[in-house]
Amino acid sequence: MPVYIETLTQPSAQDLQDLTDLYQEQATTLLQPFTSVAQLIEHALQQQQLRVCRFNGRLLGAGIVQQQAQRWLVSHLCVRQLTWRRGVAKRLLEVLQQQSEQQTVKLVFIVPKDEQIMRNYALRHQLDILEND
Repeated sequence: MPVYIETLTQPSAQDLQDLTDLYQEQATTLLQPFTSVAQLIEHALQQQQLRVCRFNGRLLGAGIVQQQAQRWLVSHLCVRQLTWRRGVAKRLLEVLQQQSEQQTVKLVFIVPKDEQIMRNYALRHQLDILEND
């Protein structure tokens, strides 16, 4: 069964619980500049910037995509730890890359300054990086 990528605008109660669990598993550096998981989710939903990976009706991954005129900024990318190394983040980034190419904009990955795992992932997949303090 494939992993579906969508912009989450009307989350169900289960979606909100999945997102909360997803972001609570991550390092606190991933939440910056937000002070809580709830604040991050609320902001992303209000701005309609939350892209999610859905499998069997459950959310396995998510990221914020800020669509600007010349580039799309991808931040706060995370995947449930028990699905690491199964291609969930790669699938999300592939879809975003295809969509950004169709819009003729550059896809840029925002990496927190001290987040080495995300930096290595971005370099391994040859993504442009913008460091975030």
